[in-house]
Amino acid sequence: MGLILLIWLIPLFQFVHPITELKKLSGSFTYTLNDTLTHTNWFNGTYTANKDKFLNEQFGFRNFFVRSRNSVFFSVFRVPTANGVVIGKDNFLYEEKYINSYIGKDFIGQNAMKIKLQKLKFITDTLKKINVDVILAFAPGKATYYPEYIPDSYFVNCDTVNTNYKWAVKISKELGLNYIDYNALFKAKKTTSKFPLFPKTGIHWSVYASYYAFDTLITYIEKVKHKQLPHFRYDKVKWSYNMMEPDEDIALALNTLVPPKPFEMPYPIIEYCDTMNKYHPKIITIADSYWGSLYYSHITKYIFEKPEYWYFYSQNLDYGPGVVDPLTYNLKTKIENTDVIFLLFTESHIGNLGYGFIEDAYALYTKKDYSQKDRQYAMGRSRVKGWILTDPKWMFNIKAKAKTFGISFDSMMTQEADLLIKEYNMFYIPEPTIPIRESIIANLKNIPELINDIKLKSKHQQIPIDLIIEEEVKQILNTAKKVNLLASNNKYICADISSNNMVAANRVKANSWETFSLLAFKNKTYALSTHTETFFSISIAEQNNLNARGTQIGSSETFTMVELENNFVAFKVANGYYLSLDEKSQQIFANAKSIGEQEKFKLIFK
Repeated sequence: MGLILLIWLIPLFQFVHPITELKKLSGSFTYTLNDTLTHTNWFNGTYTANKDKFLNEQFGFRNFFVRSRNSVFFSVFRVPTANGVVIGKDNFLYEEKYINSYIGKDFIGQNAMKIKLQKLKFITDTLKKINVDVILAFAPGKATYYPEYIPDSYFVNCDTVNTNYKWAVKISKELGLNYIDYNALFKAKKTTSKFPLFPKTGIHWSVYASYYAFDTLITYIEKVKHKQLPHFRYDKVKWSYNMMEPDEDIALALNTLVPPKPFEMPYPIIEYCDTMNKYHPKIITIADSYWGSLYYSHITKYIFEKPEYWYFYSQNLDYGPGVVDPLTYNLKTKIENTDVIFLLFTESHIGNLGYGFIEDAYALYTKKDYSQKDRQYAMGRSRVKGWILTDPKWMFNIKAKAKTFGISFDSMMTQEADLLIKEYNMFYIPEPTIPIRESIIANLKNIPELINDIKLKSKHQQIPIDLIIEEEVKQILNTAKKVNLLASNNKYICADISSNNMVAANRVKANSWETFSLLAFKNKTYALSTHTETFFSISIAEQNNLNARGTQIGSSETFTMVELENNFVAFKVANGYYLSLDEKSQQIFANAKSIGEQEKFKLIFK
């Protein structure tokens, strides 16, 4: 009896005073915060519900028990516990969306593909006149490379002839596009390469294969530009069973006690050569996650000048601080001031090739009145269509609707996307209005250290002060982040229009009223604007209460942000006090002298 009691108590000891450190689970999780008991959350029932969730997620040895359960499911029942994963023959791991692409289940139709690539042809020809080259690349898919290990059940009533990849390659060739068919290159090397080009336990091309693909791209750009680029060697390798990212990304997602056994994989030792007096083109890469391993290896910085990675055409990763949505850029200026635009997408994303860039750039050069609002709507439509194509249940449902209404799958996807955007007001980002711009300009001019820095720049660069200010305003707007703020009561902060823009932490979900723009100034102060383009402001007349009625950025509308652990922050205002949650009223006041639990806010980036 004592032994049984001890076994039951061990998890409690681990929770209160950890006996050993356990390996964290892989993947993306949103954990419940440990609620503090208040009068409000006790009587509205949220305290016990949140506490139950918190204890269930944090009990001692939970990660060990989760991994044990997953191991049984994988080894005994051959059932994956990670979403969208398929266990193939000989324990080859796949993502289902790549299999669906290989067998044609996400085929958007020949006509839809042709229209998309004809638009790309127009963009290519237009930009070629100003010496900007567009190169399209079809990244290889694991299902195409290793079809022999796909479970037989997927080949019932399938069509491997009419696929997005096959039609895209055929039409690209007919149109005379600049394109690289990595899928064909990889299949040709499958029996001759002494190095595995795909891992057994990952979904992306292997680390070695990514360097082979990159070397192929450099040679292709040399052919298009008629110039010599720097090169590198990758023929020396180290073999290892210890996988480097991303060679076991699926295996890690399974969260088993022991990951499935991988191939021994080669990891190149990179040697740079011919880097002096070579052509370093500026490049914008619009790609899915296949480009990620090359970006994070930093090799692109040695070959290209100022390389930018527009991930799914939604985030610009350029080795700089922060992440910017390309939607905020002046697209024409951006693409006309580069040398190469490289589009790289693997099979499961070819149905939404470019993730909106092709449609965006085409409209830019063909429509006279193409506004920022038009761009936002088109981008929203493209992103929703991308989600549909990678969600099997949603995709099959749309196909059934298309058949019922007698229209194409692509047309039905467009209608579904339009419906969602209008119903939920998705993706609408208002253009910065004149008052917001003027507020930022006024703040820059009113803060001595900022305006003095601007004056020095103006004098040094021989540029008028107004132009320097304009560039500063653009930088602030382009780097603004969309955020939600979660208070210590586990509720989202809301700027309530219906209550005279009162600010309170009283919402369980974050929508437009709970989403704010975080504007950063160079003196390390911040302002928060709402979706109605007002600013968070401290009202001295209302006991230093926080509201969202500010129409100009001044000392009452700027905050110093103190970064804490786990994305928590505290905000210090001009009076020297910190913003603090009043649990009874759920309102926010600037009245705390130090940082405690009520002064911590979780910053959640959208």
